[in-house]
Amino acid sequence: MSTLQTGHGLHLLAAHRALTRQLEELNNLAERGKAPGSGGQKLTPIPSEQILQLTAIIERISSISEQIARRHSPEIFEKEARAQPVSATYRWLALMLNRMEESLEDLSPERITRKFGPFLDADENARLQAELDEMMLVFKSAQDLIDDWRKA
Repeated sequence: MSTLQTGHGLHLLAAHRALTRQLEELNNLAERGKAPGSGGQKLTPIPSEQILQLTAIIERISSISEQIARRHSPEIFEKEARAQPVSATYRWLALMLNRMEESLEDLSPERITRKFGPFLDADENARLQAELDEMMLVFKSAQDLIDDWRKA
């Protein structure tokens, strides 16, 4: 019986994926100076000789973790090794844009003032709305582009 079917494989695969994300965040922090999280604070990347040392450690941890996960979930790794068709990429792009739309809607001056009261600068509502309108037009063009790609 596959360990994936017993639950061990699923747990070890999930742990490997979580560890992989954490290692990617470490790498982004070290190389690009990008703190984890959506609003990651801008930091100074570490010197290249230190990046090389850290990268070797990250790669070793990743390698061992992958080895464990592959041993217990080989069928998942084989399945994931095959690239999905471009239609799946388009579907994911559309889903991500839908999430982005919610973030853009949070910039609405109406929502902000309803929640936090009026801006101190009386012109800020109009300025913010104009900027949001521009972002929404650009955003809509991205949605249309991806929709066109999906239909082609």
